[in-house]
Amino acid sequence: MIYRIVIILFCLSAELLSADFISSFREFSIKLYQDEEITFTENEKVNGWDRIFDLYIKLREFRLHKITCTGDLCDEIEIVTDDIEDGVIKGFSQYEKELLKASLYGSLAYVKSSDPSLGMFKNIRSSRKMFDKLNKKYRTADTGFGSALSEIAIGVYFNDSFWVKSVLGYKGNILKGLKQLDKIANEGDITKIEANLFLIEYFSLILKDHTSSLRYSKNLHEINPSSKYFAYIYARDLYHTGKITKAYLLFKAINEDPGEKFYGYQYDAIIYEARCLYIKGSIHEAEEVVSYAAKIHDGYILKKFKNEWVQSVLIRQEVVFRPQYQSNINLSLSTDELKRTAFVYFDHGFFRETARILETIKNTGTDIAILKFTTAVVMQNWNRAKLIFDENESDFENDPDRARLKILKILFQII
Repeated sequence: MIYRIVIILFCLSAELLSADFISSFREFSIKLYQDEEITFTENEKVNGWDRIFDLYIKLREFRLHKITCTGDLCDEIEIVTDDIEDGVIKGFSQYEKELLKASLYGSLAYVKSSDPSLGMFKNIRSSRKMFDKLNKKYRTADTGFGSALSEIAIGVYFNDSFWVKSVLGYKGNILKGLKQLDKIANEGDITKIEANLFLIEYFSLILKDHTSSLRYSKNLHEINPSSKYFAYIYARDLYHTGKITKAYLLFKAINEDPGEKFYGYQYDAIIYEARCLYIKGSIHEAEEVVSYAAKIHDGYILKKFKNEWVQSVLIRQEVVFRPQYQSNINLSLSTDELKRTAFVYFDHGFFRETARILETIKNTGTDIAILKFTTAVVMQNWNRAKLIFDENESDFENDPDRARLKILKILFQII
């Protein structure tokens, strides 16, 4: 999961591209995010732009786990890059050609990122150098976006890597990149969508901080309210910040019309709809949704939901629907009950309450140590985060979530 976001390097400029290409790309982008059928005009075919759009479609499919074999995709990226350089794909200015090449090198590194190698880091280095050169010359949202992504991707994902130290020679600057992306997410043009998508993944999937993610998912939903994918990530953030009724309406709308293609996030949306119904007390309707999910796939995710998550419904109802001004927490509960309550508070974005409960829980295992550490990072209590990590580093090394924990460690190290 943590490597996926480097896909955002595959973005195109709105300010310096030709007018025909701008309108072509914008129309294509709207249809893509709305899962509409995409056809190409004669002009797009003659110039070869359809090949770029086809590649963008495949990169999105890869991002949503529809494409699992990377060999053919890497070959296609390299062929398209060469054809842009050789003028086979035409209709671009020199700036446009350089921007596309920089983006494609970044995309190639993204696709190969599950298996870090010398070749992958050469692609990152090439992309970074091109974007830096473009940014100095043109200073557009898109060129700044590429540089920002490089800062974060290198700083977060490859901080301790041999290849970074030996091949790239720099570590990146996470905070600088985040600040640049926040500006683009609110003021950018075509890269505005991709900046929001990156920041959503960064905050919600790495930090587990849906409160910060919510402002960006709301942006995307407002940009394209017809996009089911944008509605899903917005509804997911609403759910994880305690806004159950509003989240339920969005999940329900997504699931009522699954469309011709069915993506993994749509199955996730069905499970989320059931969660919302259980929390709202609509047990019969929730069970109907669960039965529908079972007809699609009755696997590990659904079994875990039925066997574990459903047991937390009463606690979730108390947490989500309590008066928001009321912060009284029963700290006299048993240790097991406190643990369950702490996880529920964290899951719905009540971090201060989570921290209060965790203060009363002593020596209960790695899962609580991880929750304490993550809560401290989200609340930017860096000294506390460092203390918890240092005390539990050996246990964290053996945890399945160790990659994300190392990223969180990097955050408190750079503050």
